[in-house]
Amino acid sequence: MTAPLPAALPGAVCWDSRALDEVITVVAAHPEEGVFLATHQPVLLRRRSSYLNPTYTAYSETAFRDEFLDPRRPSLLVPVIGSSGTGKSHLIRWLETQIEPSDTRRLVSIPKHRTTLKDVIDLILRDLEGSEFQTFRARLQGATEGLTVEAARWNLLTNLAFHAQNLNSGDRITTPSGAVLSAAHLTYLSTHLPSFLLEDIVRKALDAPGSVVDRFVREALQGRTDDKVQAFAITAADLPLNLKDVTQASTKVRQFYQQLVANPTLREQAVATLNHFLAPALQRVYQLGGEDLLKLMRDVRAALKSQGRELILLIEDFALLQGIQAPLLEALIDDNQRDLCSIRAAFAVTSGYFRQMDTVHTRLSFVVDLDIEDSNAAHQARPHLMAAYLNAARWGEAELQALVPELRKGQSVASRCGACPVRPSCHQSFGALEVPGTEGPVGLYPLNSRLIDIVGDHENPEGFNPRGLLRGMRDVLRDAQERLPDAAFPSPAVQDTYGKAVTLASLPLVDKARLEELQVDAEEADRIEAVMRLWGPVPPRLQDLPEGLHAAFQIARVGVATPLVEGPSIGSLDDPDDKKQKKPATSPLLQALQNWASGRPLTQTHTRELRRLAYEAISDFAVFEAENLHEVALKDDGVWSAESIYFEGQTNNFNLGREAVRLNLPMPGQSSVDVAVALGAYYTFKETGRWPSDIPDAAWRFREAVELWTQYVRVELSPTGPRPSVLPVAVEMLYWSAVALGRIKAGDRDSSVIGAMLQTVPEPPAEAPLEWRRQLDQVRRLHPKVARQLLVFAGVRKGGAARLVNAALLLKRIESTAKQAAVRAQPPEHDRLGLAEDRNTLFESWRVSSVSAQLEATRWQQEVLSVLGSADQLSETAMALNEAFRAAGEAGVLQLPRNMAPEGVAQLLRQFNRLPLLSLLKAARRAVDAADLERRLTTASSFAWADAARSEEVVKQLNQILDDSLRYAHQRASVATPDASAVQVAQVLLQDLRSVEETLSGVLTQGEPA
Repeated sequence: MTAPLPAALPGAVCWDSRALDEVITVVAAHPEEGVFLATHQPVLLRRRSSYLNPTYTAYSETAFRDEFLDPRRPSLLVPVIGSSGTGKSHLIRWLETQIEPSDTRRLVSIPKHRTTLKDVIDLILRDLEGSEFQTFRARLQGATEGLTVEAARWNLLTNLAFHAQNLNSGDRITTPSGAVLSAAHLTYLSTHLPSFLLEDIVRKALDAPGSVVDRFVREALQGRTDDKVQAFAITAADLPLNLKDVTQASTKVRQFYQQLVANPTLREQAVATLNHFLAPALQRVYQLGGEDLLKLMRDVRAALKSQGRELILLIEDFALLQGIQAPLLEALIDDNQRDLCSIRAAFAVTSGYFRQMDTVHTRLSFVVDLDIEDSNAAHQARPHLMAAYLNAARWGEAELQALVPELRKGQSVASRCGACPVRPSCHQSFGALEVPGTEGPVGLYPLNSRLIDIVGDHENPEGFNPRGLLRGMRDVLRDAQERLPDAAFPSPAVQDTYGKAVTLASLPLVDKARLEELQVDAEEADRIEAVMRLWGPVPPRLQDLPEGLHAAFQIARVGVATPLVEGPSIGSLDDPDDKKQKKPATSPLLQALQNWASGRPLTQTHTRELRRLAYEAISDFAVFEAENLHEVALKDDGVWSAESIYFEGQTNNFNLGREAVRLNLPMPGQSSVDVAVALGAYYTFKETGRWPSDIPDAAWRFREAVELWTQYVRVELSPTGPRPSVLPVAVEMLYWSAVALGRIKAGDRDSSVIGAMLQTVPEPPAEAPLEWRRQLDQVRRLHPKVARQLLVFAGVRKGGAARLVNAALLLKRIESTAKQAAVRAQPPEHDRLGLAEDRNTLFESWRVSSVSAQLEATRWQQEVLSVLGSADQLSETAMALNEAFRAAGEAGVLQLPRNMAPEGVAQLLRQFNRLPLLSLLKAARRAVDAADLERRLTTASSFAWADAARSEEVVKQLNQILDDSLRYAHQRASVATPDASAVQVAQVLLQDLRSVEETLSGVLTQGEPA
């Protein structure tokens, strides 16, 4: 709908609200043809003779069109590459409008949005007759008719498992790190990966809505609406590595899952294998064989050859063809001109995606590149693009669609500004441009060239990107439409988005101080400052702008800018005793303060300097000793120091995790201008000995600010302040950490507990289960921070350092905590270190890891008892083993490893006799019976994982000796009369040892696959 022209400039809106969505789209394939033709501007591009050639030449879209259609070049394959949003698809669509219909051409244009793989094939086959094409259509229709996303997910997973099962040593699969999978790796994966994919709990995780398989299938069946920067692929993060019910899986799947969790290399190999088969697996979902698509494309070209036609294929996003890319590319580069028609193909693809298509880099005709690094050209293109879209928004989609026949013939669209009654004042105040394809100057209202540059730099800091520019423009126009009539434009949202751009200069502090003196509220003052900075000259000042701008935005006139003073000085120039010269006030630090007051972030260097400056000012005012606080101790403990001061928007946090007090500047009731004026005045005074002369009340404003900061710090550091509220959380964490480490038992609450809580945490035992080791590692990482806070808040100081702890205070907390392993203490009001979040994470990890340890103990106990019958038989088993070894030795069939002395087997037997199997079984029973978290923590921490590891090692060695002995006994039996008793003893003993070994090995953490 065409918007009515405004009768007056104040609050004018000269575009229709619906036009913003209909006209100013951020996707080239979406707008109607009238909008597309009316807004098209020449695209910035360059030409490269090949992708491997880094040199390029300047190029134009008309030169591209002429070369692409040049009859002297019968076949062309041209990629249009560029970053997301640079206009690749726009250029492909424009190229389509330049190709006239012809009996000698078959034009196939594949749009980028909401286009499925079935749609792509339908477009290629459209209007083609022949039984082979009809058969293919019917086959594709049968495969996709009624195919739901859920069914496609199931099929894709099944097909991935099928391909993985049929891996062979000849497959070449490369991981992202460049490693080629060996034959052993391929065999291992073909054995375990299919059953893993088809296991019910794994399939449910991979088959869930929102999973990687779901995203891939939806894109294939429903199309996509965004650029794909890289090829669709499964990553290690997509693998289900946090399954809760893994114990329900088969032994084979459970073992593979444990290897997958523990072994990053195996994860990388599994992901590489799945990605290797993604495309063929998707083709099987469509019931297409490996050669079907290649044959289809050749049949299409052969049919067109017989009709005397060439094929022109325009693809707005090559990435959407994933699954059929390989056969399609192979068909495109087939240069058999005798049997196949000539083909001209141009396809848009992001630079990152195209880098991965290395197989076609040498088969291209040339490359069109839209990643332009010419900043001058980008700046010149921005306002013309904005003006074209502004004019289209003023006309509306319906009006432009009616002009399509004329626009296709190259006629220009008229400027909507031509008949506007406020045009002279508007164009003079906001600017107007002559735009290619538009008749008459187009006004930039409510933008101007200054704001367009700011939006462009913010949205596209690395170059020219039409999509980002349009997105920013649409946001500003929506804001203007809503707020211009109410004299409230620009909104705080626009001010925050673009007023804090890194490259945007700030108002001088003198202007900020003068702005605060205006008779307007804070919101209006912010709006005036934003207009000065976003629409005003460079550098911005508080001054009158063009009259039409004040009228349209309905902001008061502010007069001329106040002259800036060069700088404060000590004494005057005619003072003979003054040996110092004037020093410039605009130092880098003062400039940084000025920029920060305007919303720009502080650099690390400036933050560090300003922290020291504010800390020094507060220290001069504060008397910590009067509060029984020791400044040195506060600094040493990380409670209060320069690093405790945080400036809003600073670019770094330093070591905020170690701070107990944090002073946020500005404080409530202050503005960033107040802080900047105070610190700027203090810095100037320190440097020159005088307060700045351009802000008359600078000294008073400094004192008012620093007194407010000092009072806040005093309250925070006072023993009656909020600091003790952190203590209950710290006690909870340290107490139950001590239980998990086996230092105390759940329920202990005497004074010895305090020492156990503060004792340093060692490395976790390597023999413990993986989940339990991870939990102890987390305890080890958090313990120093939490113990430090306990000493800060419950320490008794002497000479500025914590010498003792307040045991009475801590025992009260321990009494409450020891009742139950649960989160009880309320989150601190001032949790500067995030202890409450760490506490919650720790308890949840304890719950998971203790349950995992309990399940491991349960499984171990069941397997041991299934072999030995009961714990009462352990002594008889040991006696039988010793007797069997003695008998095997006497029979002369005992075979020892080369590196083992004869007495080695006796030593092994002594070790076996000392194995604490009985105590392990009792400990396992306690772990199995643990019904709550505190008991599970106690039993898991006391379980002898190292003894289990030693047991397995001894059994393995005994097993190897008896295995060798049994083979030797059979050899003797085949050449001579065997000693039957020796053979029988060896056989029985080997069987027993194998059972024991299998049982004991269950308590150990699984290793990596061979």
